[in-house]
Amino acid sequence: MKKTFLFDMGNVWLLFDRSRSVDGLWDLRGCNCELSKVELEELLSGSAAHRAFETGGVTEREFFAFLMKELDIQASDEAEDAVRLRNSDLFVDRDSAACELIIEVQRAGFPIALLSNTDPNHWWRVQRDHGDFLSVFGPNLFVSHEIKARKPSREAYEYVINELSPGNPGEICLVDDLQVNIDGAVACQMDAVVYRSAELLREALRGRGVRI
Repeated sequence: MKKTFLFDMGNVWLLFDRSRSVDGLWDLRGCNCELSKVELEELLSGSAAHRAFETGGVTEREFFAFLMKELDIQASDEAEDAVRLRNSDLFVDRDSAACELIIEVQRAGFPIALLSNTDPNHWWRVQRDHGDFLSVFGPNLFVSHEIKARKPSREAYEYVINELSPGNPGEICLVDDLQVNIDGAVACQMDAVVYRSAELLREALRGRGVRI
């Protein structure tokens, strides 16, 4: 059985800069907004509200109603559309070297899959702008708001293990840029590689029998 390589998305093959969406939303705030810019960034990344959004606990409409209230933006369809668009505008560009390497792994005959912590709004933007590359993963697209669990939770990894390699977690190798996610995968008996660069990843993959 060939090992399946499970790739993260953000800052592995798709670069992002959260300040882009923070700046865009900050420009839309109303005059009675009590949030600081730092608090807005925290709301969009580490808050309980956003974690719920990323794990399917709240709908898009519920999350954006909450966000617009926090930003003191008067509710309207037009305003919500503007907030949705600016919130999704955090992706910079693909890492071409990483993308090429992922395709090489697939061409070498190894199954590939994607596992990403992402919310429906960001996923919509990725599908719109990078759907051509997503297609290389085939049906193996695991995103937190659909599987109802985020890395590094055991629930996220167990979901993927049950889908890709039931009873054989060691046959899955996670590639992720965050050590905490790597540690979570290893705790579930998966193989894992911290992503630092395409060249270092190439060396790690060769050490796992991938002829690239």
